[in-house]
Amino acid sequence: MTRAARRGSVATVDPTPGGVPGVEHRARIRTLGAVALAYGVVMAGTTLPTSIYPDLQREFGLDTAGATQLFATYAVTVLLGLIAFGAISDRAGRRAVLMLGLAAAIGSGIAYAAASSTPTLFLARAISGLSAALVTGTATAYLVDMAARPRRGSAIASAANMIGLGCGPMLAAVVAWLIPLQPGRAPFVVHAGLSALACGALLFADDAPRTSSGMAVRVVLPSVPRELLRRFLRASAASVGFIVMGACTAITAILITAELDSPSILVVGAAGSMIFLATAAGQLIGARLGGRWRTGGFTALFVGLLAMGAAPLLDAPSWSIVVYVLGLVSAGCGHGVLFPHALALTVADVPSARRAQASTAYWCVAYAFSALGAVMVGALCGALGEHIGVSAFAVAMLLGTVACAAASRGLTGAADRPRRARGADPLSRRSRGSGRVDT
Repeated sequence: MTRAARRGSVATVDPTPGGVPGVEHRARIRTLGAVALAYGVVMAGTTLPTSIYPDLQREFGLDTAGATQLFATYAVTVLLGLIAFGAISDRAGRRAVLMLGLAAAIGSGIAYAAASSTPTLFLARAISGLSAALVTGTATAYLVDMAARPRRGSAIASAANMIGLGCGPMLAAVVAWLIPLQPGRAPFVVHAGLSALACGALLFADDAPRTSSGMAVRVVLPSVPRELLRRFLRASAASVGFIVMGACTAITAILITAELDSPSILVVGAAGSMIFLATAAGQLIGARLGGRWRTGGFTALFVGLLAMGAAPLLDAPSWSIVVYVLGLVSAGCGHGVLFPHALALTVADVPSARRAQASTAYWCVAYAFSALGAVMVGALCGALGEHIGVSAFAVAMLLGTVACAAASRGLTGAADRPRRARGADPLSRRSRGSGRVDT
């Protein structure tokens, strides 16, 4: 279809290689919006506890290690859920699984609000992890299916993920500020309502076609095609920022509360959101860097870790917080530059029937890294104290960042190319018969 003809009617079916065949342009935009909204709402629910960790510590008697273990419980549950259910949408349909994930998010909010002991608090966190597991790989594959280009779909998925994560701490802080009598419970009730609204919006979305027959729920190990394994490993190395993000999510509110005398919940919420919002900003920056995205991303991550490691050693608490937050912003921007490219290159040339498996494999690495970061910083802070523990974590991550930058060298690929016509398997021609993998 010519460009002029496509402008002439918004209801014209778009037969070009991008997007799902037979879905009108306006319907496709509506679906992309509904899926991105659902993805963002679920991700916001996973970071709601970030800004109210000090309240949860007081109410449930958690120490610093216990608070970081609460985050680690979520990340480990996501990882296990991705392994068990991450590729189920290839068989059961994208929209059905996404709605199931939203139902789990509603259940998590109710469990949080009703929690009366530490075990029930951890149970609520685990249900939140299950909701993220059901949604993460499914929403990514759903958006890539519906978008005109693989990179565009993965960019929308990356943005929805990080904006949702960033809104969670601030949403919890604002609700806790408005309803101070129940700071540890009211945010979860509000989020359950938002999840119900997102579920309603999905009713008006078009489903992507199923790529596999059958409805049986079975464990399908996340994987990528063998031809793309080298690229996937390099993409995983470029996602080292998830370790930093996991640590910052678990420790930032606790560190700021320890440094400042009774800080406002809004200040804590803003600081908790900072690394996620910086990551979202980094995605915009990374889109303009072209082939320099690896250099720019790893440099910003390295500088951010330097600042985060030095901040707890400063004598003035106010300056310590300022330097720490600046480090968060720099590290978040670097991570935001790196991981969308890594995700896009992971799913770029994967056939539709295996796309949820491939995106799930990537997110398994991401959440494993997040859990590792939370456990590392919790263990170091428990053994060395919060200040020295954060600095020791930063030093370890500086070394890890250098190693991952070296391991990801040569990470380029076909993510910017328009998708081939449906039915063509890009892996059936090994780099045009050469037998080489495009890495």
